Amino acid sequence: MAAKSLLVNYWYARPVGHAIEALRFCMGYRASDPAIRIGLVLNQATATELVACCPGVDELYAVPFTSFGKRGHRLKAALAGLPRDWDYVVDNDRLADPAHQRIAGFRQFYDAAGSYLRARVRRGLAGSAPPAYAPHQDLRLRLPEAARETARAVLQGRPAISVVLAGAGERELYPSATSWRLILGALGAQHPEATICLVGKLVADERSRSAITRADVARIVAGRPEIVEYVDRPLLEQLALVEASRLLLSPHTGFAFAALAVALTPELFVVGGGLAPALDLMRPAIEAQLQERTPLAGFSPIVPGALGLHAGAIGAALWKEDL
Repeated sequence: MAAKSLLVNYWYARPVGHAIEALRFCMGYRASDPAIRIGLVLNQATATELVACCPGVDELYAVPFTSFGKRGHRLKAALAGLPRDWDYVVDNDRLADPAHQRIAGFRQFYDAAGSYLRARVRRGLAGSAPPAYAPHQDLRLRLPEAARETARAVLQGRPAISVVLAGAGERELYPSATSWRLILGALGAQHPEATICLVGKLVADERSRSAITRADVARIVAGRPEIVEYVDRPLLEQLALVEASRLLLSPHTGFAFAALAVALTPELFVVGGGLAPALDLMRPAIEAQLQERTPLAGFSPIVPGALGLHAGAIGAALWKEDL
């Protein structure tokens, strides 16, 4: 009897974290049925190279339709390389969110995919059953040995700290260059034996890029020989550096979610800003959610940030120095 087939149709925005979301859904279906044949649809402008590192996907369909926030062109042609018929099709779970129905490119893609794809047994949303689904699987990406060799050549046996300076959001959501110089200066003083590796993406192409600028990076690394700038190198090489690191320092970024899938398990969570005083009230709910997620179960404490309610004001003052 032929194995059942499942298409996880997870076309979405470009940041790395959304590719990780898709892979976690695939792992949930794979855990429930190791024999099921799983195809995955991704925006070709996201981190499609991660799929080859994941045992939960049999076939990748990188769709050359990248217009997320506005309507695009040639969608019919973009879908032409995608097999139409599957036993099961599960779409991005954000289809159930009314706010996403107002995103023009998102709506256009799923309207077209809804007409094009055919499910013999059932069509639903990612994370639902059937087919059987086991949530919160431990996603571990198997990086190619060539990427690991490159990381070893960069570090030359030295301990490493990897740092993501910014994600793809608005620039003001992330620390200023002045803040980063203070942070990395303190980190270097505490760990003088370590190499600090800056990772991320600045080049402007169809993929998402870090909000920080090349001028910011130059200012951060100026006069700091212990800092290795590894920005704009291939993603799998950057993840290999993270895998070899003792510490990853990152604001909220999709890259940090990918880091969890290569080696790192958080030893500490810091809740800062206006939420810090309410941490005792939130702690039971936060810990209950984390315990459900296998990679995060049993990790070290959740603590309030030392600056508490003053964090925003201090950050604004440091931002002023950069203007």
